[in-house]
Amino acid sequence: MCSPHQIADETFVVHHSVSTHPVASMVVRGAEPLVIGAGMPAAGDVADDIFGLLPAPAVRWIFVSHARRVHAGNLLGLLANCADAKVVTSWLTVQRLACAGLFVPAGRLHLVEDGDMFDAGDRAYLVERPPLHSEPDSLGLLDSVTGVAWTAECFSAILDRRTVLLDDADLGPWHDAFVRYHHLTCPWVHAVDASWWQRTVDRMASRQAAALVPLHGPSLLGDHVREGIEALRELPALSPVRSGAPSSP
Repeated sequence: MCSPHQIADETFVVHHSVSTHPVASMVVRGAEPLVIGAGMPAAGDVADDIFGLLPAPAVRWIFVSHARRVHAGNLLGLLANCADAKVVTSWLTVQRLACAGLFVPAGRLHLVEDGDMFDAGDRAYLVERPPLHSEPDSLGLLDSVTGVAWTAECFSAILDRRTVLLDDADLGPWHDAFVRYHHLTCPWVHAVDASWWQRTVDRMASRQAAALVPLHGPSLLGDHVREGIEALRELPALSPVRSGAPSSP
């Protein structure tokens, strides 16, 4: 587990460890505070870090990108503590959570889909599916105030325990880990139509995000945002990685 790291005004990344994977959650202390990700079942350390940043009764939104256990497994625990919070997620994620035994009451759901906006008082969030995703229900989130983009699995890299990569960091090791992770978890990337892929990456680039926060590995800030998007653009054309798969939690 890493200490929370502030990456923008009132915006924090919280990392915890599952097997060899650093897994991220995010906290935005806006007018209507939002938490992204719930961590594993009984993930008390994650809850402690989140509630160290804002009291549980203050949480108004819990965004769940997808139903994977490392991201959403402790959702009911968060809901029990955050009595006024609603879960922002897709219909498909709700169905997948229910199949895993996680039943979210209908009155505590705010359903969204790719392309939707939702209002959180002092800011709006754009819900958008990232170009790379290993889960069928994955959605990302872009904060209209800070420009911080939660990218779900996209831009993940099993690298080390660093929470962020600042401008002076060497991006070489991250690039190698990024390629390895996505070639192994998203092998379909080599079969995509080239023109479709470029349009999809162009759409992400047009958002001009100030930071990219992935589910696994360090966030990209500053000039590394542009470099990360260029790495994404070239990914399908690189020779497939065939060994050294990251372990699955």
